[in-house]
Amino acid sequence: MYDPLAKKLTGYAWLYPFIETVLGILFLTKTKVQLALLFTLFILGITTLGVTKVLLDKKSIQCACLGTALKLPMTEATFIENAIMILMAILMLV
Repeated sequence: MYDPLAKKLTGYAWLYPFIETVLGILFLTKTKVQLALLFTLFILGITTLGVTKVLLDKKSIQCACLGTALKLPMTEATFIENAIMILMAILMLV
């Protein structure tokens, strides 16, 4: 509902959890870390743009952070979490 790329490419929306899983495995195994960081920046950058738009439009939508298990509203905390992860990825690349 808030990822601009997933809105245009429904296949990407279905692949997103698997992409995150692969990135997590790459980080845990310390394999292709630079590549994983670049993909993380790309994915989080797009998602953060969508989160920012939702927050600026003052829309009330459910955050997909924990899937459908918990009904959590998207708040500024979602933006802050994404921003911190982007900052960490940038710092790890430097």
